[in-house]
Amino acid sequence: MGNGTSIGRVRGLGSAHEGAHHWLVQRFTAIGNLALMLFLAFSLALLPDYSYGTVAGWAAHTLPATALALLIISVFWHARLGLQVLIE
Repeated sequence: MGNGTSIGRVRGLGSAHEGAHHWLVQRFTAIGNLALMLFLAFSLALLPDYSYGTVAGWAAHTLPATALALLIISVFWHARLGLQVLIE
């Protein structure tokens, strides 16, 4: 292999240009986590009691079940992004 030009030797070794996207996704997941947690906290606070039957019946409805699923996905995605920054 030849030495090539200076730019040819270093091309591809620099920034991956993913920093802005990573930062934005981390902020979007944080805002999503906040909105979903507020929704779930307020909807749980409006329940008449916190017995297993009441909470299970509430969670069986479409809107709270979807919000819980989205919260789980968003929290783990946000944690993955944060750990990636920590490791890097």
